[in-house]
Amino acid sequence: MGLLTGKTALITGAARGIGKAIALKFAQEGANIAFTDLVIDENGKQTEAEISALGVKCVGYASNAADFAQTEEVVNAVKEEFGQIDILVNNAGITRDGLMARMPEEQYDMVIAVNQKSVFNMMKLAGNVMIRQKQGKIVNLASVAGLYGNPGQINYSASKAAIIGMTMTAAKELGSRNINVNAVAPGFISTPMTDKLTDEQKAYADEYIGFPDCSVDRIVPPIKSENPIDVVVEKFYEWNVERASIKGEVPQIAGMILADNLIAYIERKLFTLNTGHAITAYLGNLKGLGTIADSIADEEIYTIVKAAMQESGEGLVAKYGFDHDAHFAYIDKIIGRFRNPHLQDDVTRVGREPLRKLSANDRLIKPTMTAVEHGFATPNLVLGIGAALHYNNPEDPQSVQLQQAIAEVGVAKAFEQFSGVSADSELAAQVLAAYDSWM
Repeated sequence: MGLLTGKTALITGAARGIGKAIALKFAQEGANIAFTDLVIDENGKQTEAEISALGVKCVGYASNAADFAQTEEVVNAVKEEFGQIDILVNNAGITRDGLMARMPEEQYDMVIAVNQKSVFNMMKLAGNVMIRQKQGKIVNLASVAGLYGNPGQINYSASKAAIIGMTMTAAKELGSRNINVNAVAPGFISTPMTDKLTDEQKAYADEYIGFPDCSVDRIVPPIKSENPIDVVVEKFYEWNVERASIKGEVPQIAGMILADNLIAYIERKLFTLNTGHAITAYLGNLKGLGTIADSIADEEIYTIVKAAMQESGEGLVAKYGFDHDAHFAYIDKIIGRFRNPHLQDDVTRVGREPLRKLSANDRLIKPTMTAVEHGFATPNLVLGIGAALHYNNPEDPQSVQLQQAIAEVGVAKAFEQFSGVSADSELAAQVLAAYDSWM
């Protein structure tokens, strides 16, 4: 079971290039794929076949995303065929390069229409589907050209800068509807579209443009406000940036922590904060508590959550060589963040999508397996998993699916189905006992 099992992703401009790579990756994680391109030619049919071979449903649609009527037609068709649209990736884009002084108006307008208008069309129409679903994720492909400009690409740079602004606006409009909207801004990526670049442009990109990955740790809870654009964030944040992918002189940016092994810090965050957050939510839900702050104030919940994070921490320290005392101090800091009374974070929000959280590589199972592999007992992590299996929220489709599976095949088999852990394993027996303990 992958991170996106049961989800449907709609990706524009995905018959080839970046869009195809995104579609294949999503399919590898279990998502069903609907993709669009101007025509579904041999490339499109090959993409369809490659994705379908991964064991998921895949349909390609010939559509011009810059045309509102065509976009409406394809969104309706995807909704009818797949039943839902959980993820939208606005990838479709073109280049028509030329210096501003010599660029025809038609060349400028064409790039703006395809790159910018298509994003509006898709966000509006697929976004309406997500609003009715009460959940969704939207990712817009911008570019570093939209941040810094690029000679010979005034049209492309303008369209990508617009996408960044559109993303921030849509995020504020849709965030209260449980729909996340984000943009990514890649630099130079070799695709058939970039083959048109000159050797000089490619050499410049190779020398000066790097793509460092990063991880950000900050809690941004939803808020109830009359102003739909209000956003609340906690004071604490941590920003880790991959050192090796930075080209040229390392910029001096306040708050940036350079990491030689970014994966270690990603897992530290996911299997400390996210693990503790999820267990707090599931235990709080069992006790009828409304928020994370109220839940962690309960002495029993506090004791289990802290011990579970310490069990996860032992595995992380053994795996990555973190300083033991520093990591356990980090755990205390995280719990202090949970106690923040100004972060009125509902347990139903934090606990949503339990199937994703119970998957093999996510915040409950992976830290438990890591700790076990290094010889540590995990009784409190197991208690958290048992509480997660009790999560029953009729408004959460994954919760409904989880409870239906438990009713039909029993706890052990349902746990195996969603986590990949054998129902005959010692861990499964421990989880079943933990589940029963919360009855």
